[in-house]
Amino acid sequence: MNKVSKIKMSLAILLTLFAVFTIGNGIALKYSEKKFFVVADQIATRDLDNLLEHTDKLLAEAEVSALNLRALATTNPDVLSSDIYAVMDRFMVDNPHLYGVVISFDPDVVKKRGIAVPVTFCQGSKREGFRHYGMEASSLAQYNHTEWYEGAKKSGKGYWAHPLRAANGILLAPYSMPFYDKDGSFMGVICCDISLEQLNGYISKAAPYPDAVVTLMDQSFKFVSHPNPDYVLKMTFDRLMAESNVQMDKRIFTEMKVARRGSSSYEGGGGTHLIYYAPVRKAGWTLTIDFPAQNVYAHVDEVKMCMLLNMFFGMIIFGFVCWRLMKVIDRYEKAAAQKAMMQGELNIAATIQKGMLPKLYPAFPDVKELDVYGMLVPAKEVGGDLFDYFIRDGKFFFCIGDVSGKGVPASLFMAVLRSLFRNVSLHEDNPSQIATALNTALSEGNDQNMFCTMMLGVLDISTGCLRFCNCGHNAPVMRHIKEDGTCKVSFEKVETNIAVGIFEGFPYRAQETVMKPGEALFLYTDGITEAENTTKELYGDDRLLEALAAARNDGMQTAKDYVEYVYRNVKSFSGAASQSDDITMVMIEYKGK
Repeated sequence: MNKVSKIKMSLAILLTLFAVFTIGNGIALKYSEKKFFVVADQIATRDLDNLLEHTDKLLAEAEVSALNLRALATTNPDVLSSDIYAVMDRFMVDNPHLYGVVISFDPDVVKKRGIAVPVTFCQGSKREGFRHYGMEASSLAQYNHTEWYEGAKKSGKGYWAHPLRAANGILLAPYSMPFYDKDGSFMGVICCDISLEQLNGYISKAAPYPDAVVTLMDQSFKFVSHPNPDYVLKMTFDRLMAESNVQMDKRIFTEMKVARRGSSSYEGGGGTHLIYYAPVRKAGWTLTIDFPAQNVYAHVDEVKMCMLLNMFFGMIIFGFVCWRLMKVIDRYEKAAAQKAMMQGELNIAATIQKGMLPKLYPAFPDVKELDVYGMLVPAKEVGGDLFDYFIRDGKFFFCIGDVSGKGVPASLFMAVLRSLFRNVSLHEDNPSQIATALNTALSEGNDQNMFCTMMLGVLDISTGCLRFCNCGHNAPVMRHIKEDGTCKVSFEKVETNIAVGIFEGFPYRAQETVMKPGEALFLYTDGITEAENTTKELYGDDRLLEALAAARNDGMQTAKDYVEYVYRNVKSFSGAASQSDDITMVMIEYKGK
């Protein structure tokens, strides 16, 4: 082969390699550009989901508080007298996420019943102190024509009024509900105000790109949160678009009006913009994330430069292998990152859930008549078992429960149930009434058909009188100490009631007994009796009774000793078998005077 042929062949090979490399890089660049936009879509969608979750959580807390305030206004006779200030102080202490609350009575009710304070405001916190404002009957007209009052009265249900600024400049969102007397007659409207300042701070940090604009709009598409503070409660979305000469598809605003989620692009502000929007259905608000497409193209330009450098210094085979290798690594990294993120979120959820349970032991150091200890060991990171106890007015309130299902849904249901138990028990000491209130609250809107077996009770510390209500839960064990010092244990007979949350209106029946000094009540969930060993044999009721009877002979003295003794006994029985259900125990020993 002559020199000219060699040159021609070399040129042909070089041109072929250059053409193949150029075509390959062009295809890769087009794919990368598409990939960046897919990633941008995923990031914006993820951030929008996080914003929705955070906002919905804030609104849900306000709605639960409003339900509790309505129950308080309906059942507590102190709201009809000047003692209403003390009632509202206690309510604000129990609901620190609220900025303020209002109870406004209907003018006819004020005249008929001679209510001492027709309109009452309460704002502040336990740390900073509470501020009260009471209005005379002559001032009712001013407040009974506010949006939050008329909206709740006309709709007959919870109503989110338009956000507004308080006199001190704080941005508030009022949520109101009508309340009625026992005969169903309209009494007035309660209102819970939540501050939006913290939410706006969260929104301001949620921009996925440096030039992104994240906004929150109210029912009239007036900005509640915007990077430009001059727009808040003054500028509407459609007006801003019109004044900015933006060429936006009318479909976008139409979908926002009908509370539909979506994304689109539009021309304006110096180029193409991408906009993502979603409704906050509880309040009729709208969240948007808007950013220039150039933010995405900036990454594409970086890829172009990398490819040019690779064209000069790389080889086609090496480039192809690296490209394939990077794709594999990218998939594994994303899977690992997603798994790590999910694990991290589950760990945080587990920490939060454990933080809701009583942790101190002795639980009540100043109450010598009681020795109480509880333990919860979830089968997964988070679980659906719960227990709680506290003392109010010389009475010891307690509960233990097992939510249907496992994992995150059960843990969320458990958190709501524990909060309801605390709130209801603050103004009710009849176990059957507490169970009824929990059942009513959980049955309403229970689309997932979740329920919880429970054992709840109230122990009079001074007399030992124990009233309890078993809601489809395992029968508790009563421990008696005989005169010779030996221990006798037996299952307590319980009334047949259904679990809470199954259906509304079930008549729960309570029981009553008197605990003698030295007697103890052992509560547990089926994670104890249904624990399995490697041969699928169940731990069972008999082994539980044997363990409780043997605990005293083995030197167990305190409630904590008994609970930990039973747990060790169950783990010893299970051996290498994995835990399949949450394990929860509570021991209550009554020592008497």
